[in-house]
Amino acid sequence: MKNTNRVAVVALFFAFSVGAFAQAVFNIVTVPGASSDALIAINNAGQVLVNSGNQVSVWTRSGGTQNLVMSGTNSSGAAINNSGEVAGAADPSHASQLQGFLWHASGGSQWLGSLGSGYRVATGLNDAAHVVGLSQTATNQQHAFLWQAVGGMQDLTPGVTSTGGATAMAINSSDEVAGYYFPNGSVNTLGFLWTQAGGLQDLGPAGTLAFGIDDEGRVIGQMPVANGYRHAFSWTQAAGFEDLGTLGGGESSATSMNRLGWILGTSQTTSKTGLQHGFLWTAGAGMKDLNTMGPFGSKNQRTYSLQANDYGVIAVSTNKGGFLLSPKMSVK
Repeated sequence: MKNTNRVAVVALFFAFSVGAFAQAVFNIVTVPGASSDALIAINNAGQVLVNSGNQVSVWTRSGGTQNLVMSGTNSSGAAINNSGEVAGAADPSHASQLQGFLWHASGGSQWLGSLGSGYRVATGLNDAAHVVGLSQTATNQQHAFLWQAVGGMQDLTPGVTSTGGATAMAINSSDEVAGYYFPNGSVNTLGFLWTQAGGLQDLGPAGTLAFGIDDEGRVIGQMPVANGYRHAFSWTQAAGFEDLGTLGGGESSATSMNRLGWILGTSQTTSKTGLQHGFLWTAGAGMKDLNTMGPFGSKNQRTYSLQANDYGVIAVSTNKGGFLLSPKMSVK
């Protein structure tokens, strides 16, 4: 997601010491109405995308809740950009056939069409309101798409005929797209980076999933490692793959990042509960457990999804609801 909006930040700096992570370094605010274990997202204006049952809304601490009025059922929001536009999926015909939508804060929503037939789901968008996701084709294959207001829906994986198909997960300001697909004849995924100039580029060994991409072209996701587990990774064209490790357990997955260099995701810990904890990874401090960095009140809290904006405010969805984590700050 390209970050162009700015909120009022005057002479502030983060009193953020990752080395002292045993102490809480975030303040916590409950996001009203957020369903447990539901997708959540936040933009640079502090607008939070909230899923509550079949209702999608945008919430801010100052302005409260604005519901997205959809003409269908089973509505779910997937991403919000810095203009407050929302991408997701709903069922306008009440026939269990999801369709991707783009909702405009200035007025109403639009359906994105399809690559042929069947269901189609929007999973990400950028500040130009270009949307990515997945759609069935006329032959019922699942393909990754890029949608633009001018030109409509473009098939990014026209050659894929595998049962598992392909899914686009994220798009940056240059319309570079990250996702994953099942190569024809394979039962394992490959991550991909798609560009208009270069087409589809495979990422990682079999079993890799790509979930995010930033404006520098850095891709994050999950990839298999030598011990048979899957770890969160960061990839760049110049440096290749970096294993981000875990919080002590076997598996981890990186799902979002911001311009501060933060990478966020979920990881198993050494706990025998098996609950996934949210993590914050930085190049200087490595991976830290968000359950120890914010006053959640319970170490047995499972994280489902999380995203940070460029000012370090993190929206988190857990088995106990949705929260905002705001870095403790001091005034210079």
